[in-house]
Amino acid sequence: PLTVGGGIKTSQDIRDLLAIERTEQFYGRYHVLGGIISPMEGIGPNDLNIKALPTSYPYYQTTFSLLIEDNEGNSIFHEGHRVNFKYLIKNNIKADVAILTAEESKLFGFIQLGMNYKNTLKAVNLLGSNQLFITGNNPDQTQGFIKNFLMTKSFNINDLSRQINVYKNEGDFYEF
Repeated sequence: PLTVGGGIKTSQDIRDLLAIERTEQFYGRYHVLGGIISPMEGIGPNDLNIKALPTSYPYYQTTFSLLIEDNEGNSIFHEGHRVNFKYLIKNNIKADVAILTAEESKLFGFIQLGMNYKNTLKAVNLLGSNQLFITGNNPDQTQGFIKNFLMTKSFNINDLSRQINVYKNEGDFYEF
């Protein structure tokens, strides 16, 4: 079933949205529930546990990571730019799915803004994740004034894909 509200189409199944997309008649945003929230099965937003976890320098005072868990034991970790490895280790944080900013970006060439290949792999291993969604792909395509102060470095995502399932494109999805 598909619902429309304020330019957002919501569906429990990605196939509904792909069908709408093929019509080229909708120009809003999509949100796929993917079975995590399912009112028909008695699973609502109140059945999700969302925890804000600390991030790492330079963001530790202004951003946070999210750990989202459902009542079935499924979990998603979404980092807030930089993973706080000490916190993950100390609290034994585990997640089935990791959402990480994997490509390297440095402000003025030395202030690390995102992750990098080595830290992405370390976070995935610490979390015990076997699914990785990469956000912030292609930082070298950043435009505007900030581009003058940003050093970016991409890595070969195919190398990472040999070790874990990687999702990096718009429309990619994983269903528990």
